[in-house]
Amino acid sequence: MFHQIFAGGIRDIDPFDTLSDSDIRTVLHNASGSSPSLFVSTQSFEVLVKQQIKRLHDPSEQCVQMIYEELIRILTQLEQRRVSYPFLCRCALNKSSRAGV
Repeated sequence: MFHQIFAGGIRDIDPFDTLSDSDIRTVLHNASGSSPSLFVSTQSFEVLVKQQIKRLHDPSEQCVQMIYEELIRILTQLEQRRVSYPFLCRCALNKSSRAGV
């Protein structure tokens, strides 16, 4: 799931489609003021990066939800098969269903 679905979702995100040169210039100008500098300030870097990291939220949340559902499916199958540790499976299933992602 992680390598096929999540990685594919991340690859589909263009890091620059919502970030224009004008936006970058504005952030850099606001951070450094009227005197240009050779290095990007930490503050302006954080502003730009935080905007882009927010875009990873939805694919990450979908990945977590899919993994959670798969774990519940596996635990349910184990409980139905009467595995060697039925109490452990029951406890894990109870804990996971209460956690509810």
